[in-house]
Amino acid sequence: MNVQTQLQPATDTRKLIPIKEATHMLGMKDVRVTKRLIHEGRLKAKVIGRNILITSRSLNEFTDYKG
Repeated sequence: MNVQTQLQPATDTRKLIPIKEATHMLGMKDVRVTKRLIHEGRLKAKVIGRNILITSRSLNEFTDYKG
C-alpha cells in the first residue's frame, strides 16, 4: 500500500498527532489500519519529513462519526 501518494504536504501544523498516538487514540494497535483509513480518505494526514501526522480535526470528526 502506497500511503505517500494519498498524503498532502505539510502546510498547517495546528494540532498534528503522530500516527502511532492517533492509532492508540482510536483504540487500535496496528498503524497499518490507520494508514488504510488515510488511504481511503477517512482521515486526513500531513507528512513532515518522514513522519505521518494526523490532523486533530480529522481524528475528532472520525471518532464523532464512528459513534
